[in-house]
Parts: sequence; C-alpha cells; structure tokens
Amino acid sequence: MKTQHWLEERRSGLLLHPTSLPGPHGIGDLGPSAFSFVDYLASASQTAWQMLPVVPPGRSFSPYDGGSAFATSPWLVSLDSLQEDGLLTRAETMTRASTPARRGTPGASDSPSLWTPPKGSFPRSVDFKASASFKFPRLRRAFERAEDLPKWRQRMDEYLEREGDWLHDAALFFALKDLFRNKSWTKWDAGLRLRRKSALREARKEQDRRFRYQVFVQYVLDRQWNRLRDYARQNGVSLIGDVPIYVALESGDVWSRPHLFDLNRQGRPRSVAGVPPDYFNRNGQRWGNPTYDWDQHRKEGFAWWTARMSRTLELFDTVRLDHFIGFHRYWEVPATSKTARRGVWKPGPGRALFDALFQARTPVPLIAEDLGIMTPEVHELRDTLGFRGVRVLQCAFDGDQENIHLPHNLPRQCVAYTGTHDNKTTTEWARQTKPDAERRRVADIKRERKFATRYLKCADRELPDAIMQALFATVADSVIVPVQDVLGLGGTARMNRPGTARGNWTWRLQPKELTSASARRLRELTELYGRDPSQGRKESK
Repeated sequence: MKTQHWLEERRSGLLLHPTSLPGPHGIGDLGPSAFSFVDYLASASQTAWQMLPVVPPGRSFSPYDGGSAFATSPWLVSLDSLQEDGLLTRAETMTRASTPARRGTPGASDSPSLWTPPKGSFPRSVDFKASASFKFPRLRRAFERAEDLPKWRQRMDEYLEREGDWLHDAALFFALKDLFRNKSWTKWDAGLRLRRKSALREARKEQDRRFRYQVFVQYVLDRQWNRLRDYARQNGVSLIGDVPIYVALESGDVWSRPHLFDLNRQGRPRSVAGVPPDYFNRNGQRWGNPTYDWDQHRKEGFAWWTARMSRTLELFDTVRLDHFIGFHRYWEVPATSKTARRGVWKPGPGRALFDALFQARTPVPLIAEDLGIMTPEVHELRDTLGFRGVRVLQCAFDGDQENIHLPHNLPRQCVAYTGTHDNKTTTEWARQTKPDAERRRVADIKRERKFATRYLKCADRELPDAIMQALFATVADSVIVPVQDVLGLGGTARMNRPGTARGNWTWRLQPKELTSASARRLRELTELYGRDPSQGRKESK
C-alpha cells in the first residue's frame, strides 16, 4: 500500500529564509533561533517550513545565484552550536548585542515570547559583509581546534569519503577562490581554469589547509542541519527547499563540469538564461546564468541533475522547482546581448530528466513554480509528473472571473500562497496608492482593490487578514504564508524586488516579533479549515 506523502494531505505552513531569523551574529543561522522557530510553528499548528535556496549566495548575496548547487551557505553556521561542541569559547561567540547562548534543549525558552531580546539594538537587516567579518574568523578558529582533535579529523575524513562526489570539487573551488581573492575562475591560470590533472593535483596538495577548512565548514553545516531537521520532524514540521533551475557562472559546478554548459573555450558563456519581454518588462529579463548543454546531459543520463536533486532531497522533505517552464522550453539569450529582447525559445529536457531522477530514487511530489505565461504542454508535463503547481492570491483580483489565482478557481493539487518572496508583502499590496515597477497604473490598482474587497466581503483596511483567511479556506491541499504577511508588515519587509541588484535578501525578524497572539490566529485558521492533519488522524481513531 502506497504511503501518502505529506504534500498530499491538507496542510499549512510558513515561508521564512533562515537568514531572516534573529540571532546575535548579524544574520539568522541554524542555531537556537531556528529551533525556536520550529517551536513557534508547532504552537501555531503549522506543519511546513519553506525556505529559499540554502546554497552559498552569489552576486548581491542572492540565494538564486549560488556558488554551488550542492554546498550549504557558510553564513548559516551557528557559532553557538560550535560553542556547545567545544570548538569555541563563550567569550568568542559574544557580541555587544548578544546574550549568552541558552544551555539545554535547543529551542527551549523560559519566556512566553519566542526569543529573549539581546542587550542593545537589534538590526532589522542582514549585513552580509559585517556578519562575515565576525563569523568567518571564528569559524576558522574552530577549524584549527578541530584539526588538533583526532575525533573531529576522523569525522571530517568520513564525511569527505561519503560526500566526495560533490564535495571534492566544491571544497577545492572555494579554496582556490579564497587563494585568488575571489577572482573569477575564468581568469585563473590555464592549468586550473581548464582543470588539467597535474595542476589540480598540485593545487590540492599546496592548498590542503584551505581545502580541509572548506570540508570542515560543510561538515559542521551538515551536522547542524541534521539536528534541526530531526527536531522539526519530532514536532511534526516538514521542510520545503527551493531548487533554482540555473546555477551561477561563478560556481564550482560550472568550473568542474564546463562541458554541461554552453561555454566557449575560455569558459565564458555563449548564451545566458532569461525570460522574454512581457507586459511588465519591455526588454525581458537577462539573468546572466549560463544555459545548459542539454544534449550532453542526456548523453550522461542526467547524472548531474540526479545527483543535485538527490542531495537536495537529503536536506528537505520536498522542494520547489523554480522556473518550471524552463524544463519544457527556455529563453536563450546571446551572451553579447545587453537585454533579453534578442532571445529565442529552445526546447528543454522535458520528462526525460525527471524519469532519470525517479529511476535513481523513490518518486516524491514536488512543487512546480509555474507562474507566468504557461502553455498547455507545460501543464501536461506538470500533471503527468504529479507535481503541484503554484497559485498566488495577490495575482487573483484583476476582475477576470477565470483568473486561475482566484480562490474559487484553485485546484486541490496545488500549493497556494498569499504572496511569494518576489512579491510585495500583502499589506504593501493592499495599501498601494502609486504606480509601481510592474507598470500598473493608479486606476488599475484601485480597480483591483475594489474587486478584492467585493470578492472577500471586507473593508479596505481588512484586506490583508481577509486574504490570509481566504487562502486557508481554499481547497488547495497546501497553503504557505510568508512570515511578513502573518505579521502584517509593509514594504520595508519585502525580501526581493526582481530586476534590482541591491537591497534584497536582507530582511530579518525582530526578537519577540512572533507572539503567542499570532500563533493563536494561525492555529484558529488551521483548525477552522481542517489543515491540521494530526487532528484528522485523532478524530478517525
């Protein structure tokens, strides 16, 4: 008898990237605040925690432009957890704006609020550079101590042996990036750029300390992640990951396997990814990621993709596939073009990729981000594979009764959101009075809001809460709410503004911001609309 996957049950959860958690070292991580967030989810009867990609962030610190499709971001290392492991002292983890790490069970709290506030001010935004300048020297100090302990050296050796298929290349890539002060790998000496065996052997030998440091970072991240995932499972919380379809040029993946990408002999892209011009952007979007050589992937049985998805599903219970349309067809832009206007549609790998994936592991329902202009072929691919599409209520109220995002048009097999990390917060959307980057006129905005209040039978000021309640009431099996919408936050809490390079990915929660009152509201909605699967199981006994 087939076991029902949790995505096939009626559930609800929250969207929050770990970097947005509170914490004493300038950025959220996998330490005590992550365990406390699991506590909050459980207290609110939420059974899913969705994150953005947890890979090492790239340009502008975007998690969608990662330096490795397999590695985990070093910014997520918890120094407090390293203190508990005996690799750092209490004094080394202290900052002017921190309190001592709480001992005992992760996530335990003596306060009715979620977090005990630190002494002094607490920044609302992540400062990646400042956080790195504090965390990374201490992380290196922990590594030096671990190297002197046979037990830790053995653990790292065993981890390298187990994860070597991806870890050898990733660790050497980041070690060389450190050696060359982050210079592009396309400008390295020919031996390393072209991965000649003699050059790689010499680099591995000469940079052994840097290499082992990178192995250590990934090992402690794996150790901390497993603790968090086990704790989430104990509390009935599933983790949802995110897989961007493309990887960055400045990644260990492109450097180590250039033949899988459309590159010239110097390692520079011949074509890059993007999306065509549309109503919102007359020039389209030129993302700049190198496109895949799908013919070469087919020849290798999609081995790289299979390894990538298998690695991701070791960390998460399911994943969201970003830009799902690209698996059917993708917009290829000449690398010399400054905009995406000159791009052309090219066929993607289609079902063959996923057939290869599911030959390597047990099939699981995935979330296909199918927003934008879809074709019947894309819908057929999604449905044939049994994946869940995405619906966003912020996109519902244009007045078209056939709008697929309207609550009464949602299918059961989908994942529905109030908004995503790329959208305005729902409060910002509901309070908007001026034209925006999406080229919506004031008249359009007013018409949209008027229709929304009629549809939801609420006053204008009640729109944010009414949209969240309507989301829970839909027939969609799974619904996800960004934490910003739970808290009713405005535009300053937005995570990302597509098409902009600065000021994104930095929003953070404040201590005590998630309260028992907000948990009670979520719990009421969950119980009212039957989204607590454990409640249903109890009643069936």
